[in-house]
Amino acid sequence: MKKPEEFHFESIQFFKNLNNQVLDQRQKAFESFDKKLEEYSNNEYYRRSLFYIDIHGWIKSKVQNVDVIEIIKQKVKYKRKH
Repeated sequence: MKKPEEFHFESIQFFKNLNNQVLDQRQKAFESFDKKLEEYSNNEYYRRSLFYIDIHGWIKSKVQNVDVIEIIKQKVKYKRKH
């Protein structure tokens, strides 16, 4: 990556800190990072990064306590409707 942006640094920091957290803190960290990713997904530049590596889908699966494939199915259904 030639020119990392804030999104990339925040993502790396999130994953670096994840192992140092107890379960209660980990769930809150997932929820907080989910909100940040939601904001980034509204930006065309970051949306492309989120599309290639579906970090947001994986985070949402952790927040909702479901398998990531369920999140992907929801996204596919949503795209078909719109």
